[in-house]
Amino acid sequence: MSGGRVLPARAQQRGAERSSFMFGPPPQLSLELERTGSAAREVRVQLQRLAAGSASRGAIDDVLLLASELVSNAVRHTSGAIGVSAWCSPEGRWRVEVEDESVVPPVVQTVPPEQLGGRGMQIVDALASCWGVARTKVGKRCWFELQT
Repeated sequence: MSGGRVLPARAQQRGAERSSFMFGPPPQLSLELERTGSAAREVRVQLQRLAAGSASRGAIDDVLLLASELVSNAVRHTSGAIGVSAWCSPEGRWRVEVEDESVVPPVVQTVPPEQLGGRGMQIVDALASCWGVARTKVGKRCWFELQT
């Protein structure tokens, strides 16, 4: 994992679990996922349903991609329960949180061009309006926000 870092500079600057745009509880989507290869697909299906019921379809593909990356990381690199929560504001701002039972934060890696994997957090870092990680009682919560 050469060149890895824990948080992007813009997430470090915010220095908080939540961004300045607050989403009120409860989440519009709340899932407990089984640790299977279809977990990311299940999240995408549910987020598409949530987007269909909102005024903002916007860049839903980016929301689906980023959520898939965080869920896939949780399935691959952690053990225990995985939870997903999502909000979509009337203005089209999305927040997705993925909770798992590991305290190890995700790493934005620099990988050689010929390597097939390891770019998930690069994608999150590049596309999300902001993202971050917060400790929970049993692990961590990785989140991102995106304006569609």
